[in-house]
Amino acid sequence: MKKIQTIITRATMIAMTLAGMTCFAQSEAPATAQPDLEVEVRILQFNRKMIEAISRTNTIDRYVIVSLFKSGEGELVAAPVVRTRPGEEACLRSVVEYVYPTSFEREGRETTQAVTNESIVAQGNSSNTVSEETVVPQDFATREVGTILTVKSDLDANKRIARLTLTPQCVFEPVWRSYGYKNSPAKQPAPMEQPFFPVISFSAEVSMSSDSTVLIGGGIPNADGTKMVYMLATVRIMDVDVKHAAK
Repeated sequence: MKKIQTIITRATMIAMTLAGMTCFAQSEAPATAQPDLEVEVRILQFNRKMIEAISRTNTIDRYVIVSLFKSGEGELVAAPVVRTRPGEEACLRSVVEYVYPTSFEREGRETTQAVTNESIVAQGNSSNTVSEETVVPQDFATREVGTILTVKSDLDANKRIARLTLTPQCVFEPVWRSYGYKNSPAKQPAPMEQPFFPVISFSAEVSMSSDSTVLIGGGIPNADGTKMVYMLATVRIMDVDVKHAAK
């Protein structure tokens, strides 16, 4: 009888030990990592007359834009790429900061100079007064020139569809215009230059599957009106267990 009880007791202990090991193994199991998202945006521009000719008989969609670019038409303005985690915001910036004045103040003074001109001396004047005026910048602002891409992303429950909020923009070198003035017809205008920054920017919310490309905006002229600008977005869902870098 004691032998049977001993066997039962040992069996019970073994069962409890196995159950504890199972619970421990379950608690130590690693959680499934969220895949990263890689987002690429291509800003393209094409000859405006060519786009006008195509649009008379065809819709300018993603297939037309991709086909034109692959055939050698158009120009790549920028192609920023960011990699981010779902639910987080990522921003890529490749810029140069421009500092420029936003207000000016006039400063003037009068100086007396001796005159040696014989004709003036003959009139009894031995000196004359000269007015000097300077324009001094007072306040300054900063503007970033270059490429900026901001991406906020998320994944659906099945981790197959990426939901993206994209705000890409290209800010180009400024064009300076003078708002100078003349305080006398004989003088040159005082320098009061202000910058004008040409900007191409888009804002879009899209849902995309991995390795797909969509047209997120376009059909807008560039700064001088000779080109038409379009923007393509491509997303890749990057499984952290797969070594994409080895491709």
